[in-house]
Amino acid sequence: MQKNISFNYFLALVALLILGCGNNSTGTGSEDTKWVSMDSHTLTNFHSVWGTSSNNVYAIGEGNIFHYNGSDWSKIEMPSSYYIHALWGNSAQNVYAVGKSGLIMHFNGVTWERILTNSQDNFSDIAGINNSSIFIQDGINSVASFNNGILKSHHLNTKFSVLSLWGISDLAYPLTEKISTNYLLVGGSGGIALSINNNIGTQSVTPSIFRDVHGTSMRNVFIVGYPARVVYFNGISFEILANPFSNIYDIQGVWTTGYKSAYFVSTFGKIYYLNEDNWIEQNSETTDHLFGIWGSSDGTMFAVGYNGTILKSVTE
Repeated sequence: MQKNISFNYFLALVALLILGCGNNSTGTGSEDTKWVSMDSHTLTNFHSVWGTSSNNVYAIGEGNIFHYNGSDWSKIEMPSSYYIHALWGNSAQNVYAVGKSGLIMHFNGVTWERILTNSQDNFSDIAGINNSSIFIQDGINSVASFNNGILKSHHLNTKFSVLSLWGISDLAYPLTEKISTNYLLVGGSGGIALSINNNIGTQSVTPSIFRDVHGTSMRNVFIVGYPARVVYFNGISFEILANPFSNIYDIQGVWTTGYKSAYFVSTFGKIYYLNEDNWIEQNSETTDHLFGIWGSSDGTMFAVGYNGTILKSVTE
């Protein structure tokens, strides 16, 4: 059964700023997508993947970053004490990495440099629009804004554990007003939080753990997690979607490609493509757990998981 859910209450939070977001580029989804295994030269357990093009992709796992240059994967050498959790950027020359003990790294297209902060928190996710509008998960139930090297924490409901971030600037309702509104969607253990121009509302949809968020606009967003939970946000309300995943599956990642269309990756190598109301299981040729998915603007998709698993899409 599908359900519509509205917000209950609001808390304060600084919202996102300027139009344009690097990790909102999508590709064109296809029911005929085939997945081929890539040689990652490692047995690292990957948990996320991100890039700026199909020839510039990063996979993150066990504190390490691996890079794909269009022909091969290689490990990026970092000091052994650095443990990376997540990446975000808005160009190949502007990439941020965050990790344990307050670690923030910046890549200018040539070299990686550490940005010193006073924090010793373990940063597990990052999302933003540009250098003046970056957000970092900096605690169990808090999100920090990061601007010019300064971190400012914003605490959510104490029962809400932050797991994933996604942001965008988009036109608000009613569309006839043509007003650009700033949004930050936060997925976590215990619900979903939504920031709308300096206000954040938290809504416990179900006793779910929401692990990933992605959309093409604020009127076309998917939030996924455990147990086998897929939630769709149309800009007004949340809708729990019936899906073919068994409750034993933990949906780990989502990449939205069009209106109510997206790829989903899960445990046991499961990949599904949703085209509006039509769910299609795709052959990943692996039983390794998959944890992250990302798509380039040319439609090429990458999925990563356990035992060095990296899959690349091929559309026939």
